[in-house]
Amino acid sequence: MNDSSELFNKLVRSRQDNLPASEKKRGRPPTGKRSNPDWISRNFYIQKETDLEVETQLLKLKHLGHNLDKSELVDALLVAWVKWQKGENSDFQLGGISPRQK
Repeated sequence: MNDSSELFNKLVRSRQDNLPASEKKRGRPPTGKRSNPDWISRNFYIQKETDLEVETQLLKLKHLGHNLDKSELVDALLVAWVKWQKGENSDFQLGGISPRQK
């Protein structure tokens, strides 16, 4: 072995010896939907106006004490739709997630 490769190997061993046994992970622990195996990420296109209206309505709900995000709303609507398509009775009611406005 030549001197340069020997020096390199020595340096690598030295760096490995100096590494702590377990490094502390940075940031907060994964607790959201992204780290939940029951949820998957999907991308959809919706009209801008629809998105703005949904944001407005979700914000109103939040002020009334109903904490619901877009993904939960879409999931609830899709679950109800799939049950309807299968001819099953869905226990989903819009009033459960939003007080009806007149």
